[in-house]
Amino acid sequence: MSKANLDLMVGNPWFRWARRAQWFGLAMLLLAVGLGAFTDLRQTPPGIALIAVTGMLGVMSLIPARFILTVYLMRREQDRGARQAPATSRSNRFSEPERGEP
Repeated sequence: MSKANLDLMVGNPWFRWARRAQWFGLAMLLLAVGLGAFTDLRQTPPGIALIAVTGMLGVMSLIPARFILTVYLMRREQDRGARQAPATSRSNRFSEPERGEP
């Protein structure tokens, strides 16, 4: 993917939202791991619930963010590929050689 195509995608509101949601999800997951590993919250039921909710928020924001980013990037690649017509009929390198070629 070229730098120009990436610059076009960064300006899209869905792409920006998905990137922010991805970072939020990662931060929430790290916070849940940190709370579970380095605090005494695991010893009380409200603490366990807090750790579980924090981890759940992290996962629930990562899944749609990654889905949106993946689908958006794939769609952009397909759109770009549809606009670029193959220069020759031999665009597939695994096709059979023409007559006279080894």
